[in-house]
Amino acid sequence: VDETGVARIFPDLDKEAWNKSERVEQTLDAGYHNTDFRMVSVPESSPVELDYFNDVAFLGDSITQGLYIYDTGLPNAKFFAYKNSGPDSIVNRSTLKNITGTEEVALDALAACAPKAVYVMLGMNSLRGNGDERYFTYYSQMLDMMREVLGPDVPIYVESMTPTTAETGAERPALSSEYVYNINCLLATLAMEKGCYFLNVYDYMLDSTGHMDPAYAAGDGIHMNPTGYARWVECLRTHVVT
Repeated sequence: VDETGVARIFPDLDKEAWNKSERVEQTLDAGYHNTDFRMVSVPESSPVELDYFNDVAFLGDSITQGLYIYDTGLPNAKFFAYKNSGPDSIVNRSTLKNITGTEEVALDALAACAPKAVYVMLGMNSLRGNGDERYFTYYSQMLDMMREVLGPDVPIYVESMTPTTAETGAERPALSSEYVYNINCLLATLAMEKGCYFLNVYDYMLDSTGHMDPAYAAGDGIHMNPTGYARWVECLRTHVVT
């Protein structure tokens, strides 16, 4: 600060040398490290109408199935949701039973659907609480295979995993909200590396204590009730890349 009280930042800076228009060599690692998923998730946008999702596909497990089951979800969308499934079952091309009762290979069914966008939330049952390297190896391969069958122009949204209630987290540390938070940070990094969008559903389900709001929770503290699925749809409608 000079004698007039005005801040002078870098008074000896060579402005001509600083203000270069040509490219300069990048000296920092361009990889993604220690990503906070909240900082890189899709920003809020004007809400789309519910029928926007009629041509959208959801790939997931029993948590995603609730979007089809409840009227507060999106029952008119396309669902490839398989109970107890994980990324490994998609990569291994296992025959899975869909929420509609149809037995199918997920990637083949997804490609035949030709969706305008795909939302993925998959693998809560795959978490073991030890870093889950295997889970991320399969998740990475799954995104590569999805891109191959869908083509380069179909947006893929990697959805964050949802939090759990405080009681569930105490009983099952690998499913605690704290552990899920760390998994989401790694998922966001993976999404960016694969050219996908990352959608923060996690924060939409939290209460003031940092766990799933009991108002949204089903009895097991992992799945959501109809109110929780309505909250999820609110997140989906207001975070669309157009």
